[in-house]
Amino acid sequence: MKEPLRASLEAAAKRLGHSMNSEIVRRLERSFVDDDLFSSQEIHIWAILLAEEFHKAGSSAAAHADDDTADRNWRGHPDYLMLATLAVMRSLVRDFVRLPGVKGDDVVFLIDQLKSGVASELVYAGKAKWVDKDGKEIRSGFIGDDDAR
Repeated sequence: MKEPLRASLEAAAKRLGHSMNSEIVRRLERSFVDDDLFSSQEIHIWAILLAEEFHKAGSSAAAHADDDTADRNWRGHPDYLMLATLAVMRSLVRDFVRLPGVKGDDVVFLIDQLKSGVASELVYAGKAKWVDKDGKEIRSGFIGDDDAR
């Protein structure tokens, strides 16, 4: 084992409060989970790139903030988390629209589905309500995209 790898394992083990052997076993076990989770090397790399985009956008926004603690805690800050999320969404949409055979209608459908999903999450979180065209709250039944307020 090369020294930089050994040193990284030792530091991680110390930080987590367990032995170097436990850290090696933990990381090896995690690699098998990753193999099951990511069906191909291409998807694994894509997920890493999206995670990098997320981290880069959020930490960059926080680094430009006046708050000294924002840099360390940006994932708990709505503005920085929103910017990081938007960066990932833009990346995913950019990849989607560049696929062969994707038409404008496909992109409109994707955006409509995203809007509907966001509206549902807002209602579920108690930050919006489903309403009919007259503004009356809907408790059940069919709910359209434009009904969340």
